[in-house]
Amino acid sequence: MKLHPAARKFADIPARFYERTTRREIPVTSLQITTVPPGTPLSPASIWTTVPVSNRRATIYLVGPDAGGPAVGVTVPVIAVPPTGLDLYVRPNDTLESDPVYTERITLS
Repeated sequence: MKLHPAARKFADIPARFYERTTRREIPVTSLQITTVPPGTPLSPASIWTTVPVSNRRATIYLVGPDAGGPAVGVTVPVIAVPPTGLDLYVRPNDTLESDPVYTERITLS
């Protein structure tokens, strides 16, 4: 995803999880996200943020480095995108499985 340096933007993350053996969809009410500099591996020190899921989507708010911060009244998790960009990872908010999945690289256009 490309983000203008002065942009503020809501972004939806599709959130569909399935039971391993039956492939039946598991309803979820939240997932977790983390960001790291591009190409940097996750570590035990990675900080995960819980994001509510509604209608199979988790909404986050991206803020470019020249945007002057988030708009007033934003109630979803805010991610400040640095000039170097970032990699976004997602994982289920589940006690049985928590394998992170690389989702997307966010760069500035």
